[in-house]
Amino acid sequence: VPEVTCPDPMRMEPIDNIHNIQRERWDLLCCVCKQKMGAKIQCSTCYLAYHPLCGRMAGLHMEMVEGKSGLRIVSYCPKHCRARPELAGVQPVRDGTEEANAGEGGDGLWNCQPFPPPPAVD
Repeated sequence: VPEVTCPDPMRMEPIDNIHNIQRERWDLLCCVCKQKMGAKIQCSTCYLAYHPLCGRMAGLHMEMVEGKSGLRIVSYCPKHCRARPELAGVQPVRDGTEEANAGEGGDGLWNCQPFPPPPAVD
């Protein structure tokens, strides 16, 4: 999200200046999880929006590049890149109980949000 800053770009935390995020970013629909809550980023080629963590989980192309005004994120939606979720390095959270972990995905939280993982992006 371009309006925020991150003092430690290697760890991507803490996130500062959240209050500077444009109101419109909060109202966009995430093309991955289909939720409106939270701020979204937009594809560098079109205006399709998604949460940064949804994009990462879906394996969308995201990279930080250094420009004249500092670091910025270049990211592409599923229409403008080949999604590679196997490279995302993100796993569903497990709650530690055998019953919850027995089923596919368990009933842990995905992306720290209490709803099931989004469908695969084609």
